[in-house]
Amino acid sequence: MVPPNENYADELLHEELSSAQKDIAGARTRLEWHSRFWQSFVMPAIGGVSKIPAESQDAPPAATPSVQPTEDEMVARRKVEHFGQVLPIEDVERVIDRVDSITRMPCGCRFLTTGKADKRYCFGFGMDKRGILGEFPDAASSLEVLDKEEAKRIFRQYDEEGLMHSIWTAVTPYVIGICNCDRDCGAYKGYIEMRGAPGFFRAEYICQIDWDLCTGANLV
Repeated sequence: MVPPNENYADELLHEELSSAQKDIAGARTRLEWHSRFWQSFVMPAIGGVSKIPAESQDAPPAATPSVQPTEDEMVARRKVEHFGQVLPIEDVERVIDRVDSITRMPCGCRFLTTGKADKRYCFGFGMDKRGILGEFPDAASSLEVLDKEEAKRIFRQYDEEGLMHSIWTAVTPYVIGICNCDRDCGAYKGYIEMRGAPGFFRAEYICQIDWDLCTGANLV
């Protein structure tokens, strides 16, 4: 399902969150949450840039809650803060047609799970429009601002390679970007491999194999 146009709006990004959203997201606005996400998730995948602000390096570790949340509670909180959904390539292109700023960047999941930052599988929305790129000049060589046709071409290439496309929120319903995932994806590993709580919805569609075309290359 392609999110409606208002889910990409700057007004949504800057509005003050409700008290319940603030409690879950730990931020006053989606922009504040987005900046923290950028520092902790995107920046580690960009070489030569510190992922931890200097003023927070000596901060004490956060206390572990004495009562762990249930899986249902974890999923409910994730749906509010940062959740995804699998999209077919046709819906990916519909989303691209709705946004006015597309930035390709190294995959944070891949860096966290393998230590590699060689694949630019993540596409953020609205970043160059808000001047975020100018705040991190050392990251410029790892980021690409794309027009819509170039973005679609790259997504088609990834689709042919068999990568899974997923759209993600930054304090739902604001849409932060689309990822192209393989088995290095943190959400995939946590949900599928480790059988943990889901971090994304399944697609609105059911896949079918064309056995006349299938070569069995990805079947194990």
